[in-house]
Amino acid sequence: MLKGFFTRKSDKTTAEPLYQAIVSAARRPFLYQKNPELDTLDGRFNLLSLHVILVIRRINTQGEAAKAFAQDLFDIMFKDMEAAIREIGAGDTTVGKKIRTMAEAFYGAAKAYEPGLEAKDQEALSEVLARNVFNREGRDEASDLLASYVLTSEARLLAQPFEDYLSGQIPHFADQL
Repeated sequence: MLKGFFTRKSDKTTAEPLYQAIVSAARRPFLYQKNPELDTLDGRFNLLSLHVILVIRRINTQGEAAKAFAQDLFDIMFKDMEAAIREIGAGDTTVGKKIRTMAEAFYGAAKAYEPGLEAKDQEALSEVLARNVFNREGRDEASDLLASYVLTSEARLLAQPFEDYLSGQIPHFADQL
């Protein structure tokens, strides 16, 4: 009888348009033109994860009340990932394992990006992006450009009014690498 009283209220209808806007941002051609190696399933997942992580970081600046909204965004992303895995033909027995692996990669990337983002340290962020997005050791021009994009995007996201996120407006990511 009291179960509904103690569970958090979820509004996935608000998070869904935001997620779709993030997907569109993560698929912008300029992200892939200089880095065609990212135009793979893993590369696209890594870029989408990066964009979602940045938006979740922004949402979490709004305190405890916004954490449910951030969780909704995460849940929608992984529901979409599950649908994509099923669409490419994965069997029911492997879907859960693949989603778990993807969630671990997402959380690992979020944790790895944190120090560079907090310090606004482009070189440190470039190192971690080389490993997590490009799957290679050592920063290079591509990871340096992406690090600059990420830091610019985070600044723009923080400057954007939080109400924009709730209304599903396109998050203000950087416009170029």
